[in-house]
Amino acid sequence: MGLVLISARYFSVAVFVTEVLCLVAIVGPWCHGKYPPYQSIFAKLSYGESQMLDKAFYEEEVKMLCLAFEQQFHYGVFFAYMRLREQEIRNLMWISECVAQNQKSRVHDSVVFIF
Repeated sequence: MGLVLISARYFSVAVFVTEVLCLVAIVGPWCHGKYPPYQSIFAKLSYGESQMLDKAFYEEEVKMLCLAFEQQFHYGVFFAYMRLREQEIRNLMWISECVAQNQKSRVHDSVVFIF
């Protein structure tokens, strides 16, 4: 019973996050000055590029995670390592799906370079 409630909570959070990303994609051009941390992400995008929004957020996350390796004596390195491995797996899945569907020209569309 507890597992069902927990999985339902995580599902509702995942749905909420995707809804927020959709809203950010729609409202993005109008909120440049209101959210300074995301201003660089919105500056890269033109109007209507919702697919590129995911890639821009992933690139920003990779930059922050790479900065975790520049300091010593903290546990953030382990978290950063795991998140970078997840990104690497995401990249490999994208490349393998492109090759399987014979869409080799789209391989570089969603690959986020790590380092």
